[in-house]
Amino acid sequence: MPHCDHKECLREDVELYILHPEDNNIELFHYCPDHAQENGFCWLCGEFWGGVEEFEFDPSGLCPNCAYDARMEKHEDMDEGEFDDCADISGPWEDEF
Repeated sequence: MPHCDHKECLREDVELYILHPEDNNIELFHYCPDHAQENGFCWLCGEFWGGVEEFEFDPSGLCPNCAYDARMEKHEDMDEGEFDDCADISGPWEDEF
């Protein structure tokens, strides 16, 4: 079983991340959930988001897409009155519907 590619990390609960640079070379990486974000990968979906400020500074380690899905799943489990404490997720895209 592969170990995390992060130096000195011996965890074996790793995911495989594939990076497709513009020159079509494929690079394979193995990172545990603790080290995926600092290497630019969302630990949930495995997509590369390195360099995107919204991802880099999110303490959850989730890309914007996975973070949104996680918030929506949390809302589905809430009772009607609990929504009052949630952040407003409205935005400029509302006019498109």
